[in-house]
Amino acid sequence: MKAILGPTSALAFAALLSACPSNDNPEVDAGGGKTPDAGLCGNGTCNSGESTQTCPADCPAPVCGDDICADGETPQSCAKDCGAACGNNTCEEGETITSCPADCHAVCGNHVCEPGETGASCAADCPIGSCVVGDPNSCANSDNVCVNSTCVPAFSRNYKIKITGGVFPEKLPDNSFWDEPLPFTSVHLPDGKATLDINGTTFTTPTINNVLTPTWNYLTGLVLIPAGTRFELTLFDADNPAVGDADDVGVHCVINPLDANTIRHGVKCNGIQVPLANVSLTFLPQ
Repeated sequence: MKAILGPTSALAFAALLSACPSNDNPEVDAGGGKTPDAGLCGNGTCNSGESTQTCPADCPAPVCGDDICADGETPQSCAKDCGAACGNNTCEEGETITSCPADCHAVCGNHVCEPGETGASCAADCPIGSCVVGDPNSCANSDNVCVNSTCVPAFSRNYKIKITGGVFPEKLPDNSFWDEPLPFTSVHLPDGKATLDINGTTFTTPTINNVLTPTWNYLTGLVLIPAGTRFELTLFDADNPAVGDADDVGVHCVINPLDANTIRHGVKCNGIQVPLANVSLTFLPQ
């Protein structure tokens, strides 16, 4: 026997239908099953809730050496992707005794003459006369410098000399400014330049205006340095004599004669008349 709905019952039934959820959920098909969506393993995307363990197809394990520091990789497990961690007391891939001496130390007997080793401390790695280029302690206690990993005589040799930079204090010792008297200038900072005299040959850096820490990295041409060389280095505040403002000297130092230890370590001349001022240079044996 069929039930016949009256007008009131039909309206109530329609209301019930409207209250039912529509089938617009993309995760549910007409048969009530799940459709492929962004959260299913195998869709090629590593979504929330998926991991290398639960879905390796979407979330493959990180590959060391692909230049990506991925989840699960660390400097210890993959220094190539995540970089070595200098200071962790482990000499890792990518670290050397030069780049991270805190982690990587010289090892006597590895047939490499490393920084800190000498012929006296490790003859197996550093045969007598060998040295480490750039290490000022190589060839120590001698009149030699290191060229091509060999200790050679320091004198009667050509050098290029790099005047690196200088430092001025903010004011002169009498508490006056560098650029005075007014009204010639309203800027009181020094205009830094340096001069180097080697046995009567003078080299002058460019002038860098209105800075307390001029950096030149000025490289001379070839300079022959025989034994007994006289060395003179001066740091100036270069001013304009046309308006009556003479150059002020920040640092003036003389080394006579120049010795091999100074050549190996370079020079940092400190101000005497002007404390806190200094100027530096290095010798590059050719």
